[in-house]
Amino acid sequence: MVASKGIRVKVAPFRIEQYYERFEFTTRYMLSSSDCESRTVGELLSFEPDARDRFSDLRCGYSQSAGSRELREAIADLYESIDPDEVVVTSCAEEGIFLLPGSVP
Repeated sequence: MVASKGIRVKVAPFRIEQYYERFEFTTRYMLSSSDCESRTVGELLSFEPDARDRFSDLRCGYSQSAGSRELREAIADLYESIDPDEVVVTSCAEEGIFLLPGSVP
């Protein structure tokens, strides 16, 4: 129950979180995750020669809702006929699925 100004609202359990709470760290092969195999920050930074310097100079903060222009351009460059304005960056697979028409009952 969530209470605010005397109003009580019953919030239904978030079923995907219940599923991951039960299976995420005990299942031998987790094929439903939206992320890649976990890696250390050092391992990720080792993939690009100057990544460590660029990462330490990175300013943290909010970006544009659809993702930064630089990121959308980099993603669009991976394809032959996609414009950066047609790219939307989401924080997770579930968020992207919910953006699709008809994906939410």
